[in-house]
Amino acid sequence: MRRLAAAFVLIAGCALAAPAAEARQDDPRLKDLFAELKTATSSVEARMIETKIWKIWAANDDPRVDVLMDRGMNAMSIDDTDTALAAFNQAIKRDDGFAEAYNKRATVEFVRHDFAAMNKKAAALRAFEAALAIDPRLENVQRTVTELKQQLEGNPT
Repeated sequence: MRRLAAAFVLIAGCALAAPAAEARQDDPRLKDLFAELKTATSSVEARMIETKIWKIWAANDDPRVDVLMDRGMNAMSIDDTDTALAAFNQAIKRDDGFAEAYNKRATVEFVRHDFAAMNKKAAALRAFEAALAIDPRLENVQRTVTELKQQLEGNPT
């Protein structure tokens, strides 16, 4: 859980600085950035490259979606999960192919800490799986999906 929290903080910080330019998973800048990331010589250098990647992933061609994503990220940064969830849901309604909106919504569901009922975990699992269907390279999301599936099957990680 500590790793997830650290990843969430990194993701939140990176996404808050996202530019308002159009960028999708096929953005031509990503290939070079991933190549740089693979050869990074320090964790600081790697974090700087990751920040650039997250900025690209968090951008959308619809400025209204960018506003909703910013609203959601700002709400997440102050633990206002209700506002964050509403913002990401609206972003998904505006652009149902935007992987990062699904990813952020799933993250909110996961960090809400109100998973007493199994249907909450199932809802989070569906949201994370929707993000993976759009971008299967989301490694932290892949791990979370595996953990949630194990928990839902009664095999805690």
